[in-house]
Amino acid sequence: MDIPLETEDLSQPPRAPSVVEITETNSPASFQRSPKSSRWRSFIVGSKWTWTLTRIFILVLGFYIFWSHYFPIQITGPSMEPTYPDRSWNLINRTYYDPQHAPKRGDVVAIEARAGDVVFLKRIIGLPGERIGFFNNRVYINSEPLEEPYLVLKPKERRDAWTQRSVELGEREYFVVGDNRSMPMRHHTFGLTSRERILGKIVF
Repeated sequence: MDIPLETEDLSQPPRAPSVVEITETNSPASFQRSPKSSRWRSFIVGSKWTWTLTRIFILVLGFYIFWSHYFPIQITGPSMEPTYPDRSWNLINRTYYDPQHAPKRGDVVAIEARAGDVVFLKRIIGLPGERIGFFNNRVYINSEPLEEPYLVLKPKERRDAWTQRSVELGEREYFVVGDNRSMPMRHHTFGLTSRERILGKIVF
């Protein structure tokens, strides 16, 4: 028995494919997104203008509190390596020191340059009233060697030894220097600084 074959009349123009309209009733995904976006909009803007003003006030207050206590800095240069690498970002706590909490030996602090538009990041190694000097890459405080576990100094780099005659610090003076003693002394910015130029202590 012959099986009839369906044939297509090629003499007629092709029929356009049927179009199905996508609506919220047959599109569960679009139907479910609406409550989510509505909740986010309600959370950010608020359902009442009083809530919106409260959120704005809290954000402004938090921003003010943060910037009154901290400020960010980016390190430029290798003088604090390997503790703080070049180009790294850090936070400075500007309210860490007060009359009851003076800077201590070993603190890493931000120091305002005399020009006022540059901030140095250095470590405090000498305190007020002390006598400090360098001899053959070692720091001496009142003629006693200072232990510095944060230093990484390779033997081959000891050829350019740090040596400097001792100086006595004043009543509000501190001695600061970078951690990278592998660099020659002439490439470092270090020495005495006053308490007034110490802007704060590094957070991390």
